[in-house]
Amino acid sequence: MLKQEITTNLGKKIDITPSGKHRILEPGAENPGRFGEPNSSVDIYNRKGELSTRRWYDKNGRVYRDVDMTNHGNPKNHPEYPHEHLWKFDDDGNFISR
Repeated sequence: MLKQEITTNLGKKIDITPSGKHRILEPGAENPGRFGEPNSSVDIYNRKGELSTRRWYDKNGRVYRDVDMTNHGNPKNHPEYPHEHLWKFDDDGNFISR
């Protein structure tokens, strides 16, 4: 797959290359959650049909990374957009933080 990059409003480049197992959800579809197909990625669209998040799942099917395309309407907490969230789980697979 060809490498895909986007540039944030502050000039940072973010790699958004989808995995080989990539799927696209219908606009407004339910968020796929913390678990998905192992070694995959998914595009999540809002009800307007705009890409809101690209999400990646690890070999165990746990989400490990999101790239959100907006600041969630909260520029104070997310002055840079698009921006990344890295998900963390403990050794037992319990969610720790994002």
